[in-house]
Amino acid sequence: MQNTRALFIGRFQPFHNGHLSVIKTLLENHKNVIVAIGSAQEENTKENPYSAAVRLEMIKSCFSKTELAKVVIILIKDIDDNYKWVAHVLEHTPKFEIIYSNNELVRELFLKEGFIVQATRIFDREVHSGEEIRKLILSNGNWEKFVPASVAKIIKG
Repeated sequence: MQNTRALFIGRFQPFHNGHLSVIKTLLENHKNVIVAIGSAQEENTKENPYSAAVRLEMIKSCFSKTELAKVVIILIKDIDDNYKWVAHVLEHTPKFEIIYSNNELVRELFLKEGFIVQATRIFDREVHSGEEIRKLILSNGNWEKFVPASVAKIIKG
């Protein structure tokens, strides 16, 4: 698979250690990794507190220049139409051979269109969950250990 390009889609609200570990693994196994930041138009809500620009900054802050040379980061807005969603993603991304996702709907939609879809390894899902990390941030809990240091710095402003 070394000569393949992989797609990894997420909202990255926020970008956490689980996401980082997945992308690092994909970089070891693929020529390039397309990171698609989904719900790019969403921000300042409980579920989507960070803008696409901030999420992009979070992701870029976690990788070396050498790694970033193998990563393509794309912003994908929601269209709220599952029937057209895969085509919408394809319009906004370079060609890829495999998609990685644990989201059942994403997996189902891409499989239906004939794509190779692989699950990512789950890294302690109870704590490497954007929802759980957002709850910890809002409650002034101990959230920093679940995100890369550079991301914690961005969140703190």
